[in-house]
Amino acid sequence: MTFPNVQNLRLWTNEEFLNLLDEDFHHSATPLSIIPNFNFITGVPLDYLHAVCLGVTRSIINTWVGSQRTHQCKLPASVIILLSNKLTSLSSYIPCEFNRKPRSFVEVKRWKGTEFRQFLLYTGPVILQESIRALNKGAEIYSHFLCLFIPMFILLNPNLCHKYQNYARDLLVHFVRKTKSLYGEKYLTHNFHCLLHIADDVSTFGPLDNCSPFKFENYLQTFKKHIRKGSKPLQQVVKRITEQMETSLHEFKDSNLGSNIYHFGQHCNGPMLNLCDPFRQYNGIKLTQFKLTTSRADSFCYLRNGSIFKIRNISFAVNSDNLMLIGQKSVQQESFFGHPYIDSAHLGIFIISLAEDLTSISATEILQKGVVFPYKDKLVVFPLIHTSK
Repeated sequence: MTFPNVQNLRLWTNEEFLNLLDEDFHHSATPLSIIPNFNFITGVPLDYLHAVCLGVTRSIINTWVGSQRTHQCKLPASVIILLSNKLTSLSSYIPCEFNRKPRSFVEVKRWKGTEFRQFLLYTGPVILQESIRALNKGAEIYSHFLCLFIPMFILLNPNLCHKYQNYARDLLVHFVRKTKSLYGEKYLTHNFHCLLHIADDVSTFGPLDNCSPFKFENYLQTFKKHIRKGSKPLQQVVKRITEQMETSLHEFKDSNLGSNIYHFGQHCNGPMLNLCDPFRQYNGIKLTQFKLTTSRADSFCYLRNGSIFKIRNISFAVNSDNLMLIGQKSVQQESFFGHPYIDSAHLGIFIISLAEDLTSISATEILQKGVVFPYKDKLVVFPLIHTSK
């Protein structure tokens, strides 16, 4: 079943739903109608995990790398290999907050929802921009992909979803309309049709992760790892979680700075500056929503003044309890994309270069975590969406 009509859609009202006015849809009244003040139109959010990640994103990727050799969006085998190699090469840049590292397109049939989300929101825009734009239809395919990436990035970001909600809605309508001409009308299934309405959920629920099943499905893997034998699985899970909580409290209990920032991993061999205490050096800090360390994948953060910072070491100011980050600031920040779309700077996405000299800043200057990938001879940085305040 397809939904070829994209424009001039008339939306249902809650009253029409309750009065069973659509004879093709309603066969009888639902027991849910007795719930007081429940709105069947705005009160039931769309599930972007299945509609967008496992639905739309998987559909277009399968077309690129699948067996439909005559489809105009099918990528050459050499390009698929190139993209796969680039994708897997980014594994060492994936922060610890991600459940999975990128896998090649050879394994795309086994990708999970988190892997499609990672490709849509982070890795995809980078590897596609460098690899397919020179192909026949390549620029059109990439432009079409951006029309999905940009609005989803907006609608998932607490700082952007309300400000740019209408822009995201319009761009998704354009994406669905362009899908018809680029991929074919048969692609306009229910999942693609959902894109015409998904921006409206922000008005009721806020950023789409507020009504997403991701956090529940992701934790199933954690449960599985906690179970070591077949008997008494619930007791095993409770014991493992209790052990983790006790370990976490022990690790951080003496390092609370009074501002939800904790330091860990003491060492004595990092790069130092004169005003920092060489006897109090650490590999990482833990904040409420994320962790930052000196490892490459977890070392980038956005500062309150708008610059990007790469952490090389963590210490305290001499004779002080002021936790300091030692590292490199961004010296040049350029937009990753722009016209005809919104400038990427408005989304916090930049191409950056880092200063050669080290500097130090207070840990209280951290705004949110960044995800960084190599891009030509520079770096491209994305804000880690769920760490936005």
